[in-house]
Amino acid sequence: MTYVEYIIQALSNLDGKAHYSDLYNEFERISGKRMTTGVKAAIRAEIERNSSDSTQFKGKRDLFYSVNGLGNGTWGLRSYKK
Repeated sequence: MTYVEYIIQALSNLDGKAHYSDLYNEFERISGKRMTTGVKAAIRAEIERNSSDSTQFKGKRDLFYSVNGLGNGTWGLRSYKK
């Protein structure tokens, strides 16, 4: 699985949204990857590249949204957004 696929699965397991701290724990649990500084940075980068809420959005897949505004650290799956 790719990082994005693991992030989607982790957020799905967490009812569609989570703070980075919870997301990191779930990502580590399902992926088996040790949660290093580099892995955390890669997770944040993938979320930002795939969210139109971010200035880093690459304009392709708009998968994630900032739950409480940028800088809060809580992200959700757009497909779960009510």
